[in-house]
Amino acid sequence: MSSNIELCPRTDLQELTDAGVHLLNPDSGCTMEGIAPWFDRALRTFHAEVGHAEYPCHFGRRALKQQELFVTHAEAMSCRPLADALSVFLDYVRPTPHRRQVLAAFVNIPGTVTHQGHGEDFWNILQYLHDADDLPWPPEFPQDPNDPG
Repeated sequence: MSSNIELCPRTDLQELTDAGVHLLNPDSGCTMEGIAPWFDRALRTFHAEVGHAEYPCHFGRRALKQQELFVTHAEAMSCRPLADALSVFLDYVRPTPHRRQVLAAFVNIPGTVTHQGHGEDFWNILQYLHDADDLPWPPEFPQDPNDPG
């Protein structure tokens, strides 16, 4: 890959890297062979948009600028790697709850999709992640989304 959008593996983050979670480091000079073309395009677009001062997500913009933005990706038809990446990332950030850590997840959804279709895909993926989660629901949080709890 010859671009300025790089995924830079760090030896201190090997467990994350093994799970498909990488630091997005636009200025590193690192390369990652074999990156899917759709993911490369998504990273370029993401970097261009999040890098703008007008971008509404302060934490994403800050994480990108400080080279602390983590990214992962999956195919829509196989979200198990996404579930695994989220689990490993949560284990990584759990010891530092005072730090705001940012993970951007990209899912390749083939074909032209409408806004409504993207919404449906999002909720389907979220349901898959919920179903794949083997931890019990925390008792301090209501399970009913309509519960103001």
